[in-house]
Amino acid sequence: MNKSKHATTVAEFIADRMTTIGKTSHDIATEIGAVNHNVVSKISQGALKLPINLVGTLAHALNTDAAHLMRLALKEYAPDLLDAVENVLQRPLLSANEAALIDGFRAITGYRDARGVMIERDGLLEVIVLPGCC
Repeated sequence: MNKSKHATTVAEFIADRMTTIGKTSHDIATEIGAVNHNVVSKISQGALKLPINLVGTLAHALNTDAAHLMRLALKEYAPDLLDAVENVLQRPLLSANEAALIDGFRAITGYRDARGVMIERDGLLEVIVLPGCC
């Protein structure tokens, strides 16, 4: 499994992604349009916090999920803000693929608050909607 999915800090995640995709901090800085190419190096070393407004651009350059990187950054830098956003939205920040899965579940259940059972086997996900619900 990819180590970056279990990274505990933004710096570790970014450093691991750069290694995984074979890009240097200079490469990434150029892609995100950073005037100072040391900024990515400092972020990946934990010497500088990732500016929240760069999360999407950086995630694209790192070929990773922006929602995951945003969640990681908010959890590390502003956990109260992350909690507040998720409480207001009544769900965690989702990637596009996670949101599509939820939208598909809602369509299948007729947009009711249905209870489902998920079974995962060998990469295949099966969703069973229980009868008599909602």
